[in-house]
Amino acid sequence: MSNTFHALAAFARLGWRETASDRFGLLARVILYSLPVLIYSAIWQATPLAGSGVSAEEATWYVMATEAIIFAPGYVFREVEEDIRTGAIEAALTRPVDYALARIAEETGGTLLRLAVLGTYGGVLAWFATGMVPFAWSALPAVWTAAGLGTLLALLVQVAIGFLTVWVGNPAPAYWIWQKLVFEI
Repeated sequence: MSNTFHALAAFARLGWRETASDRFGLLARVILYSLPVLIYSAIWQATPLAGSGVSAEEATWYVMATEAIIFAPGYVFREVEEDIRTGAIEAALTRPVDYALARIAEETGGTLLRLAVLGTYGGVLAWFATGMVPFAWSALPAVWTAAGLGTLLALLVQVAIGFLTVWVGNPAPAYWIWQKLVFEI
């Protein structure tokens, strides 16, 4: 058990380092992430959400948090799909660490870094756009915990969608359906 934990921790560190070294990719993700936050904020400032019980500022912070959770994992399903299509999964299955656990651990490392960057940047961006923070600072650990768990769930769903390649050949339509369901919730 201890050896498996150390191996998974090494995979997580690898994912973190790979993400940290891809500065251009991280910057592009931050810029793309900024668009929905700023666009929705501007729309809600121009057309108040009358009767909804939610202020434009609260809605902006909501979009900032949910978009960070969705943007952080990236497109993990494509990497799993590629491993299955190219046969790279066959070599990975001979390793002493389960392929799915190793992939999840590696992606968790990179995803946590992206979530930290997007969450911090998004908080500053939402504060700049709204001029307020809609929660008490004492709630920040709970907010980060909820964001981390939500991101982990999104990551696990994407890995499962990637494994659909075995049965359906192209998991992209399943990802599109999941993406639309997440958008609607």
